[in-house]
Amino acid sequence: MCRYAAPYKPHLACFACRKCFKRRLLSDFDGGGEPRPARCPQCGGPVADMGLDFAPPKQRDEKAWRVVESLFVAGQTFHSCGCSGPGYRPREPAALRAYFVRLLAEYEHAALQVDPASLPRVRVPNPAGGRPRWRTRTVDEVRAYWNERARVLRAALAALP
Repeated sequence: MCRYAAPYKPHLACFACRKCFKRRLLSDFDGGGEPRPARCPQCGGPVADMGLDFAPPKQRDEKAWRVVESLFVAGQTFHSCGCSGPGYRPREPAALRAYFVRLLAEYEHAALQVDPASLPRVRVPNPAGGRPRWRTRTVDEVRAYWNERARVLRAALAALP
């Protein structure tokens, strides 16, 4: 059974204050409702949902916080089911650049090598109402997904010092 089968508070990070905190879900209070965007308790700015496996760097370690922020901008967070952990995440800027280059190569390879036999399925609304239906994504949709991930990663790589 996955470690995160039980509800946990999301781990949120404020890059401006270099702080991490947890926030209870609105469903914990009233059983549902619209989720409100979380704000930093110190500065009131927006926070990032970093995932349950996020271990924040020390507050005074500005270099490590810049790396974490770059990872977040590139779409790399610490979400997993808890079985295998979040995987490798760099802590130094030089390691971050090498990590992004390797990840970019993986994304570009995935966009080129789409296997039509193993396309993912997605839920779509039923136009007649009722339960949603399932359909298989097309090869073009999967390629567009990986190309978009590669585009975001290229932009994050270009923004690195």
